[in-house]
Amino acid sequence: MSPVEITQEHIRENVIAYMRQQKGLRIVTINTRLRALRAFFNYLHKTKHIPHNPFEGITLLKDRKTVIATFTSEQLNKLFKQPDLRTFTGVRDYTILMLLLETGVRANELVGITLEDILWEDDLIVIRQAKSYRQRQVPITKPMRQQLKKYLAIRGSIETNALFVTVDNNPLSKRINNYSLEKTNPFQKIISDF
Repeated sequence: MSPVEITQEHIRENVIAYMRQQKGLRIVTINTRLRALRAFFNYLHKTKHIPHNPFEGITLLKDRKTVIATFTSEQLNKLFKQPDLRTFTGVRDYTILMLLLETGVRANELVGITLEDILWEDDLIVIRQAKSYRQRQVPITKPMRQQLKKYLAIRGSIETNALFVTVDNNPLSKRINNYSLEKTNPFQKIISDF
């Protein structure tokens, strides 16, 4: 069949229905393939190889959002008991946990926070390295503010303005942060349990 002869019905019956029912493909996979086909037909229509675009009016399939399981109170208590608060890394990791859970910032956003990003008077943290490339402000509670002050007192005055640093006073990177939270004690066992 020539691209000129393809209609919306062909796409609905022979592409979408086939991928869903016959192949049993996931919606995200079907949508990826539909985007590729739509781009191809947009090109054919734009370059006048076909008089009409059969993809006009064809929308992507809607996928049901799965509910993400949250931590239980017991799991959170267990998690917060893991860092050794007698060490610098323990206090740092405890502060990181609090900030991640309270604000919902991403790991790359967290490691990009600087001392200047904490707006103490307004109880806000400015997130500059956001996924959307738009900076935003996230509120923090009084306990979070107090924990940040405890951490900063232990962190001390060093050359870098990065909020979270390693024991060598280097800015914490996403790779090191992920390693700290997922691969090493105190978090390895607790995260693997969940």
